[in-house]
Amino acid sequence: MKIYRFFLLLSLSVLLLSCEKSEADDSSSYVNTGSVVNYGSDCLEVAGQISKIVYAKGLYPTEYGIVYSPDRNSLDVGNDGNRVVKNTNTYGALTDFCSKLSGLVPNRTYYYRAYIYIAGIYYYGSTKSANTNDLKFSNVNIEYQRLTYWRASGQRKYTYRFSCDLSETISNSVFYIDYHGAGSDLRTLDFFLNTNGKKINDDFEIYFTEGDYTYNKQTKTYSTKGMKVNMSVCLQDYFNKNKYVPVYSFSVILPE
Repeated sequence: MKIYRFFLLLSLSVLLLSCEKSEADDSSSYVNTGSVVNYGSDCLEVAGQISKIVYAKGLYPTEYGIVYSPDRNSLDVGNDGNRVVKNTNTYGALTDFCSKLSGLVPNRTYYYRAYIYIAGIYYYGSTKSANTNDLKFSNVNIEYQRLTYWRASGQRKYTYRFSCDLSETISNSVFYIDYHGAGSDLRTLDFFLNTNGKKINDDFEIYFTEGDYTYNKQTKTYSTKGMKVNMSVCLQDYFNKNKYVPVYSFSVILPE
């Protein structure tokens, strides 16, 4: 009789543990991370799904979306180092959804996962990764426009016209340019403030002061003529506003 009672209690304990484990496993399936449905150079469009289990239990999320980052360890909503595409329109027992991850830079790996928010708790899907497209520049033409000289300060401004075709239209239409002058620090200027579809056609400027000039011993004057200036067209890193990611490199020889 004691043996029978022992096995009965053991069976009940196993059953209770099994039920608890089942409940825990259930919540991990509340939301599913989908695949990338559209690739771009500065954006990715990814899918997610809220499980029907959620609604079958009488639970209704008040928020859902995708959290993403270049760091796979920064994928909790509210943490530093990530961005969130948040949606609050959860009426009608929504299941499938799609989110656009923007502010990315070309040819980089990003990590993402779907999430939902129910009664003060975040539930997450599995972590996935995807690479953005490489942004290609073609038919590049760099044309010298003019020199502006301020005699009082000794400052010179060279204006160039930069035109090219892009491999795709990007949503981040602001480029930057980095360059080195002789003896100067790295400088960052606003570059193409606007793109026209897949084309760029805009001016950029290079500034020099007397400290950047090359001294000519014969004429005993300072000059920038013939100076080579290396440059990079950059996009600002959405996750680090102080960082600029080069997407195209070129150089010019100053004509005067």
